[in-house]
Amino acid sequence: MDEKQKFIGGINFDELRAQRVQVYNEIVLDLSVARTNVEHIFTGTYIYASEATDVDANVSVRFNELFRANIKLVQGRGIRCPFYRFYLTNTAQAGKTLTLVIGIESADFEIFDVGKALGITGFVNTVASPRSGHTQVATSSLVTGAIHVLHTVTAGKTFYLVGAFLNGANSGAAAALGTLYVTNAADALQYIILYHELVSIVGQFIGKDSSTYNPAIPLEIPAGYKIKLESTGAAFNAYGFIQGYEV
Repeated sequence: MDEKQKFIGGINFDELRAQRVQVYNEIVLDLSVARTNVEHIFTGTYIYASEATDVDANVSVRFNELFRANIKLVQGRGIRCPFYRFYLTNTAQAGKTLTLVIGIESADFEIFDVGKALGITGFVNTVASPRSGHTQVATSSLVTGAIHVLHTVTAGKTFYLVGAFLNGANSGAAAALGTLYVTNAADALQYIILYHELVSIVGQFIGKDSSTYNPAIPLEIPAGYKIKLESTGAAFNAYGFIQGYEV
């Protein structure tokens, strides 16, 4: 190896190659099997939960000695400390897995956790195709002078809204309002997601005709709550669309 290539960033690559240093290892845990303080003999400086079937998948880890406190790991969370062994504990979680990446030896290796950098402590699946145990919901409707329930959150589930769209068109001469909103099980208004208020001024209508809602973190809507689309004008056409998933 060329002398200029032997040392990059203070690392002696000839020594690295000669010692065959293990930079990292990976364990895919089947969480359907319960564990209590299962010992793993690894020497390292960090452990990181890189992937999981869903946001609820979890395992607890204690380092070096059994009297140490357990620390919970979920997807996107890591721990940095020196250890020569660790113990894993988890309840039986049917159909779930969790992948751990473990830093071994004193190697220059780091995984960027974008969520941690942004101050996000948990993640939910926001892709169009839901993960195992997630039921995708995508529905739309057009109403004129009426209220329509786009979706009622299933009992025992939580609905994660990842996107919504509202479009309004008024063919009449009166002002009107189009709204996409959420009520609780008793039909009491909880919050408005999108609305269009078209005001008639000398025969012209002032207002935005379409808008979207795409939150950085999906909006959690509890069981029994309803997502509704409403048009208040007899000549006002309100078109609404929502996409999300239930867990």
